[in-house]
Amino acid sequence: MDFRTLLRAELAARCARNSRYSARAFARQLGTEHTAIVRIVNGSGRLTARRIAALGARLGLDSRAIAGAVLHEQMERIVRLVPRSGFVPNARWIATRAGLSLQDVQIALHYLVHTRRLTMASATSWTLEPVP
Repeated sequence: MDFRTLLRAELAARCARNSRYSARAFARQLGTEHTAIVRIVNGSGRLTARRIAALGARLGLDSRAIAGAVLHEQMERIVRLVPRSGFVPNARWIATRAGLSLQDVQIALHYLVHTRRLTMASATSWTLEPVP
């Protein structure tokens, strides 16, 4: 589950119900700063596992949905690294660059390969597959 999309949809639904509702009110209800919510919704804010867990709980998500959102965000961090020049196909390098634990990187890589979003042709050649 893409947590950013979920936040955007929830904010839009609340704004549709109340024309005076704002990102500031949404952030207040979620217990965070409005600038953080605006950045996350716009795609520039960083979503950590801790932040997803806190916001997800405030939105009433169950632990399975929160875990799925965390995994999705971790996979997206890796996907953003792969096409960059200077990319090193090494879990430790990825963990350092993505700000994730080595275990989180290994789990995310497993899911990326399992879902065929990432192909590891060799130890040094990784390619992203287009999302259908």
